Amino acid sequence: MGKNISHGIIKEILKTLAEQAGKISGAFKEDDIHKFRLGLKKLRAWLRLLAYTTGNKKIRLPLRLLRLYHIVGEIRETQIELSFLTGNGLPVVAYLELLNEHMHNKQQEWNRHYDEKILKKARKKMAGFDLPEVAAGDVKAFVSHKKKRIHRLKTQPVIADGCLHEIRKQVKDILYVREIARKACGIKMEIHARKYKVAEEQIGDYNDKNQMLRRMIAKQPTGGASKAYVDFCDESRTVLALQKQDILAHGLMRR
Repeated sequence: MGKNISHGIIKEILKTLAEQAGKISGAFKEDDIHKFRLGLKKLRAWLRLLAYTTGNKKIRLPLRLLRLYHIVGEIRETQIELSFLTGNGLPVVAYLELLNEHMHNKQQEWNRHYDEKILKKARKKMAGFDLPEVAAGDVKAFVSHKKKRIHRLKTQPVIADGCLHEIRKQVKDILYVREIARKACGIKMEIHARKYKVAEEQIGDYNDKNQMLRRMIAKQPTGGASKAYVDFCDESRTVLALQKQDILAHGLMRR
């Protein structure tokens, strides 16, 4: 197969990613990091569509680019935590120090591993992928596959936090593929988009706060945490339990 619209989609996304990656080093601005991560997520979703359509599991992100995605993901998660904790004036000074140290280490890791050649090599490698023309039926089949996966996950007897995270990944794949297919291919996929977007945002917010709480509990200050620290963790457990109940009872997650 020769070059087709999917090659063009991949090329354009990678071109934008190269520009965004170049801005990250040094300043590590939240907006630059967010745009870079979002672009990679959309690219991964489209590659998953192509891998599913062709049955070729080799259609995926190169490992060096995937490593940058994971590094910058940890930086972004830490930025979100710092913003939340400092913005609410919460009494967790010792934990904030750990967060700042962790972010500094991850920024150094990015500086060690980032090289503009990674994006250039990724473009060259993906240009060699043997890709089919994506038809409306391919998008429909992929979305149907993801919906079935979501249904299996949400109908389990007990929905663990990891299960919620996996559901969110399936939802994002649906939304990103739907967006790219519509804009680049003129393929319209009718789904209840708002229901999926709300679920993605709600689960994302829950996951962020839940992971933060887990890390705070695991990294309590040496010699014991202050009463304020313990009280905050206890209150967070209660709030998160109620938040999860609400997510499971409404919208996309309702059985």
